[in-house]
Amino acid sequence: MPPLASKHNILLAAGYRSDDERDIYYHCSARKTLSVEFIGRHNETEIEEIAFKDTSVCGWRFYFNSEPSETVKREIVRALTSGRGRRNGGEFEV
Repeated sequence: MPPLASKHNILLAAGYRSDDERDIYYHCSARKTLSVEFIGRHNETEIEEIAFKDTSVCGWRFYFNSEPSETVKREIVRALTSGRGRRNGGEFEV
């Protein structure tokens, strides 16, 4: 199995979904997003550790090769949680 397909299967097994429009994998309950580019640059063990690590108390976590801006983070969270997001003072917690 090619490495990217194997990583895809790891993420699916951990409950992630893909968003082809944004080139990310996300897990709303775990509050994590991983860019496809980040996934491609890290090995299967690293992806598995990230996918299954409990970070739910830390707010949303973004695993990208370059840190996305706060605006991009808010946009992603808003799109992924529309109607389901936790709000703090009118803004989504990032």
